[in-house]
Amino acid sequence: MPIYPYTKNGKEHYYYAFEVKDKITGKRKTIKQRGFKGKTEARRAEEKARVAWEKGEYVEPSKLTYSQYALGWEQLRRKQV
Repeated sequence: MPIYPYTKNGKEHYYYAFEVKDKITGKRKTIKQRGFKGKTEARRAEEKARVAWEKGEYVEPSKLTYSQYALGWEQLRRKQV
């Protein structure tokens, strides 16, 4: 899927954005995330977000509590070690 460039402080960064249909309300919504330094990094993050959405595991970052974030971070850290 497309990865979009944008410039911030004279440097090029990338973001992904894709539209989905909300399973509860039926309305269209856009899922996006900015701040990636490369296209490959943005593409991998987009793939993970799409898979999470399809599985029903995606949680919007603004709706995430600190304890949920910390727990997810700890689990991710353990997988990498």
